[in-house]
Amino acid sequence: MKNTEPHSKLNMFAQIRSLSKSSAILLCSALIQRMLPNYLLFCELTDFSDANRNAQWPDVAKNLVNLLWEVSTNKAMKLNVDVQMEKLEEITPDVQLYDNLGAYAALDFCMALHASYQLISNEEPNEAVTVAKLSQGSVERHIMGLEDKELTGAELKAHPLMQYEIDSLKALFDFCEQKGIQSQDIKALRKDIIDSGVSSLGIEF
Repeated sequence: MKNTEPHSKLNMFAQIRSLSKSSAILLCSALIQRMLPNYLLFCELTDFSDANRNAQWPDVAKNLVNLLWEVSTNKAMKLNVDVQMEKLEEITPDVQLYDNLGAYAALDFCMALHASYQLISNEEPNEAVTVAKLSQGSVERHIMGLEDKELTGAELKAHPLMQYEIDSLKALFDFCEQKGIQSQDIKALRKDIIDSGVSSLGIEF
């Protein structure tokens, strides 16, 4: 999904606002698929699920992502958003209870899911922009946590992880704005993201 064509984040967000609802949902699905491993790693490395006596929360997270993709591949699908929102609330971590960056990445994932389900329930395309900003914000926080100095805006944008994020967003947008995307194309896109073996934070899984 590499794309080196120069573009500004502001212009990219403006373009996302122009997407149709179905295209916006597809973009959200792809971005959140890239964020999912960050949430799963947080659950694996902390007592989050065990402390709340629910070891199935990683599976709940996976299923919530699966449903997003199903909405994209099946336009006639009816989804009870309120029920899914209740499940999402249960698996959302309280970052104040965890002293690590992984908690914030997990929270960003959950907030992105929330915005995506809001998009499904109404016609507000700006929720897709929210998801894109959450994804980039998660990368920015991760980079800042890795560095031993404060980076300038230019240094942050030039960081390989941020370049990876920006390039991925542009490539995903280019895919989602196409006309006549078929369900097999969407399934192939998801497979490509999973097969890459790298999350939005550059974490191998």
